[in-house]
Amino acid sequence: MGGMVIIMQDRRKIGSINKISENKYILRISSGYDDLGRRIQFSRTITAGNDTAAEKELHKFYNEKMKLMAEKKAPSSLNDLYNEFTKNHVCNLRTTTQGYYSDLWNNYIKKAGCLKLSKITPLTIKMIIDGISSRQNNYSCDRTKKGVYGMLFTMFKKAKMWGVIENNPCENVEPPKYKSKEAKIYNTEQLELIISYILKEDLRLQAIFFLSVLCGLRRSEIVGLKWDDIDKPANKIYVRRAAAKAKEIGTYTDKTKNTKSTRILPLPETVLSILDRLYNEQLIDSQNKGDIWEDENWLFTKWDGTIMNVDRPTELWGKFLKKYPDLPKTNLHALRHTCASLLINSGTDIVTVGDILGHAQTSTTLNIYAHTIERSKVKALTDLEANIIKISV
Repeated sequence: MGGMVIIMQDRRKIGSINKISENKYILRISSGYDDLGRRIQFSRTITAGNDTAAEKELHKFYNEKMKLMAEKKAPSSLNDLYNEFTKNHVCNLRTTTQGYYSDLWNNYIKKAGCLKLSKITPLTIKMIIDGISSRQNNYSCDRTKKGVYGMLFTMFKKAKMWGVIENNPCENVEPPKYKSKEAKIYNTEQLELIISYILKEDLRLQAIFFLSVLCGLRRSEIVGLKWDDIDKPANKIYVRRAAAKAKEIGTYTDKTKNTKSTRILPLPETVLSILDRLYNEQLIDSQNKGDIWEDENWLFTKWDGTIMNVDRPTELWGKFLKKYPDLPKTNLHALRHTCASLLINSGTDIVTVGDILGHAQTSTTLNIYAHTIERSKVKALTDLEANIIKISV
């Protein structure tokens, strides 16, 4: 059989056999065309003793065609594309990101899942986005629209890469506009009052507070700390992981939010002193509990030594604010924003601020703290004017 041979059955072409070496053959069968006009073809390399045996294998291969078609079938609807997107892309992302995509799909996109990909136009995308309920406040609604647009853009980008579609309909849709809220921060007077109260509280809450306001750590990064991440001789803290939660498994740890979030920060003496006392307190607690204690080396634990629930710092902060009614009511994340604001107001350049906070891009820092930066510029120019006037006088 030196080259390729076409095999016919009842005047129908069922496939071809190509001998590539001694006892090695490539079998090919065709199965029509997909919705985009591309030929659907399957191939298989086999070992066969002779040409007749190879032909028998081709007939077996041909009889498997329906099964192969079911497995090979290209996504034809938006729902098919989502399933393919989940299987081949989303599964490789962080668990929290997987949950985020799942929520966007189930709450805002799934109702359009039956639409054929070949019928989806830029107007279709716009209608999906415009259909997002305005019952949310404007900030939440705009943020959701941006998220849905981003997900659809990525889905169709992947579909184009996979050869399922020729053009990404999202490319001709203007992205929804979304402006970050002005970050809530504490001023220096409020911070002094908070510190006077916080130093009377549990060591865990003290540590959470100062890691937030002096190091700019996210809640997830604080809960994800282990004692091995504290380098006392060098006065450094290593941010290596972040805590998150999932319905099925509760609190778990994963990679940090982005590569820039994995970082090394100087450890202020105030924080180091509190952590020393927290370590000794935890050591005594673990010895008292004996075998009950799960020694997993976490800074922040449940009663049995396992990792603290990722929501627990927020709960502790809420209880603290209720205990002292004269304190402004903000969320725990305001402490991280306060850290950034104080750094900006002290003249720290925006790149360094972003590095401390673990932002992936400087633009993220600029966007979140635009109001603080604007106020800082006004103050800088006002101070400059005052200094120049002094000189001239």
